[in-house]
Amino acid sequence: MRGPAWYRLVLATNALVHATVYAVRPLATYRALDLHASAAGVGLVASTFALFSLFMAVPAGRWVDRWGEPPFIFLGSALTAIGALAAGWAGSVSELAATQALLGLGHLLTVVASQALIANRTDESIRDDRVGLYTVMASLGQLAGPALVGLVAGGAHGRALQPAFVLTAALTAAAAALAWPLARSAGPAPRAPGRAARPLAGIAQVARMLRRPGMLPAMLASLTVLSSIDILGAYLPVLGELRGLPVTVVGFLLSLRAALSMVSRLFMAALLRRFERGPLLFACMALPALAVAALPWIPGVLGLGVAMALAGLGLGLGQPLTMTWVANRAPREERGTALGVRLSGNRLGQLIMPAMVGAVAGALGVAAIFWIVAATLLLTSAWVVRAPFGERDAVTAAGGARGPDGAAPGAARGRGGAGGPCA
Repeated sequence: MRGPAWYRLVLATNALVHATVYAVRPLATYRALDLHASAAGVGLVASTFALFSLFMAVPAGRWVDRWGEPPFIFLGSALTAIGALAAGWAGSVSELAATQALLGLGHLLTVVASQALIANRTDESIRDDRVGLYTVMASLGQLAGPALVGLVAGGAHGRALQPAFVLTAALTAAAAALAWPLARSAGPAPRAPGRAARPLAGIAQVARMLRRPGMLPAMLASLTVLSSIDILGAYLPVLGELRGLPVTVVGFLLSLRAALSMVSRLFMAALLRRFERGPLLFACMALPALAVAALPWIPGVLGLGVAMALAGLGLGLGQPLTMTWVANRAPREERGTALGVRLSGNRLGQLIMPAMVGAVAGALGVAAIFWIVAATLLLTSAWVVRAPFGERDAVTAAGGARGPDGAAPGAARGRGGAGGPCA
């Protein structure tokens, strides 16, 4: 794997953290069903993952800007391990929801700090490539986690959830161990010439970020894609339970979605050289919308697998496209805060959408959940394709200086290169 030591550590740490999070969330659904939770109760457990993170994302970005990224990667990994372990012994739906809130906070700290570390130590000319590989490794974790715990939890004598929760906690304990030497490997953060290192503060400056061209549709696309992935992870087990599918099969379907997301991310750089970012984002939301809408009507496992594969191909590109857009638009000393603003939008969607569709499911049935997700993806894609994705922000076009990897800043590669606002 190419890149400096700190970059390889970030990739490995995030693969383990994502494996834990995307394994624990469907496991939490099964735990909630064991606790006799209703569809609305399952939605409550799923949505609390975003509760702390919604309010902590911007402060977390400011902390990262002020004190550096590596300590928060370690802290986030440790909190994720604690949340995963506690979920296995939750005695009520409310206790289970609290463990998911802790899990979400740990995940938030790890993601904000990791994304800021990559953005701050990578020149814009190679940022798309590094962010692309970062999201590929996240997809690898999302693929391996559900499949691994599905094998552990889906035993021949019924569900064995607690060993699976212990396994996920061990994965993030390993991530924390990898994050410990990260500060030494990463070294001091490079400073933008002529700028003081101070965190962005205040609602007015956050509002200024949101007024950047294309920022609002990019954030909406990001939160819609991420919420859709979350709802699939939370409610595919419910659909599987209704159809009598074992935990192993549901875990395989979720891993298949992650596998195809990883495949699409491997080709992200090539796609960006060929297509504009707006139409590419439109396609990566419209395709999974059609696949998700078909899930309640598909009777067999093979058909469900095809639908989840198509959904994964599209959903895989939404996060890296919007992530690098925010990183490219923000000055170096405000980049952690900018990524925190983006993640606040993501967590808002993760908080509202699962709870909303859970309430709808109680009245209209589980199938309505997937149709709502599909409709949301289609409506958002219609807005995204008209967004001003061709503009370039002067902040990232600083002339002359060489980046932290020794590469000279360059113009965007191709029509959809690093300068596109949706990256």
